[in-house]
Amino acid sequence: MYFMAISRILLLGAACGLVVCGGCKKKTAPTARPPTPVSVATAQQADVPVYLPSFGRLQALNDVNVQPQVSGKILDAPFVEGATVQKGDVLFHIEPDIYKAEVDQAKASLDAAKVALRQKKDTLKRNASLVEQKLISQDNFEQLKTDVDASEASVEQLSAALEQAKINLAYCDVVAPVTGVTGKRLVDPGNIVSPGAGQTLVNVRSVDPLYADFTLSEAYLPEVKAAMKKGEVAVLLVLEENAGHAGVFHGQVKMYDNAVDSKSGTIGLRALVSNPDGALWPGQFVFVYPMLDKIKDAIVVPQSAVALGKNGPYSYVIKDNKADIRLVEKGVDVGDAVVITKGLEAGDVVVTLGQLALWPSAPVAITKTPSAEQAAAVEKKLKDPNIISTIRTMTAAGVTEEEIALFTGVPADQAQQALGKQPSQSTADAKPAAK
Repeated sequence: MYFMAISRILLLGAACGLVVCGGCKKKTAPTARPPTPVSVATAQQADVPVYLPSFGRLQALNDVNVQPQVSGKILDAPFVEGATVQKGDVLFHIEPDIYKAEVDQAKASLDAAKVALRQKKDTLKRNASLVEQKLISQDNFEQLKTDVDASEASVEQLSAALEQAKINLAYCDVVAPVTGVTGKRLVDPGNIVSPGAGQTLVNVRSVDPLYADFTLSEAYLPEVKAAMKKGEVAVLLVLEENAGHAGVFHGQVKMYDNAVDSKSGTIGLRALVSNPDGALWPGQFVFVYPMLDKIKDAIVVPQSAVALGKNGPYSYVIKDNKADIRLVEKGVDVGDAVVITKGLEAGDVVVTLGQLALWPSAPVAITKTPSAEQAAAVEKKLKDPNIISTIRTMTAAGVTEEEIALFTGVPADQAQQALGKQPSQSTADAKPAAK
């Protein structure tokens, strides 16, 4: 009986145990967090031109209002308005008859004075021997010498009068003082003009080369002075977008102003730009990019690849599909890119979008297709004339398509198409990198 009671208790406990265990759930390992989607770019090594974007106006080296030097009636104007004229070309003819008569009169007076001078010199020569023989007084001889001196002075005076008459006659042909382009004719033939009236007959402006006057913040003055001390400072000019697609023009900064504008806090600069084809025009608005420096072999990444943390700027570098945090030191900004002076190397794959969801060693999934937000940002940039000007400027400076994409944030194929060019084969075949 005792054995049977014990057996029932054991069987009952086993049954209860089965019921209890039947209600228990088996413990499972926690589910792994899926990789974080990120956009990336590759850190590039490049020679970075340091441009300071500005804008300004083109000015003629010579801007001349042609005015009459003598009075008279304008007979004709043998030039075409708006045409290029050479220095010395006749622009207007003023009636010359009066001035021709003055030349003839001055010439006749000079000839008479020369005859009188020869006669007085002969008389002085004849009397030189007489004064030695004391046949004439010394006073009379001195008077003869004085007459010769006075006659010589009269000849010089009349010679000057003849030259003045010839000058006035020459002024009857109003000539171009410089080589340049004429403006509108402001006085028609038949009108009487005079030098004292301040009348402008026509304006002539030189067009090659041209000055480009622009300003920079006074904060850049030390850099400007240091760059010009080293040598010539190159400058690139781009026409305003709605002024046409004339391309990029090269020049050199020639001077900076002798004072800072206290109202605007800017310093004025002047560049000299060659214009052999006449594509630029005085008074035109231009974007100006003086190159103050060129950083050799710089490490460059998009600005979006650098974030700011409690320990300073940092970037996430992708290795083996995991995020590795790097503290970095920033250099100069170049458009949408930034120079990294410490912390990254060329070829590092850096995260440009999605950093906030990362942590050290976090798994990532690289997104190849730009988001709608990124695509909209690119479209907006392509409508910005400043971005288009930057693309043109860098293209003219020999910057590669890949570097232009890095500096502007516009994919290389779209950047070239914006300039009306076909993208290179390497660019066309490459997959667009999300940034």
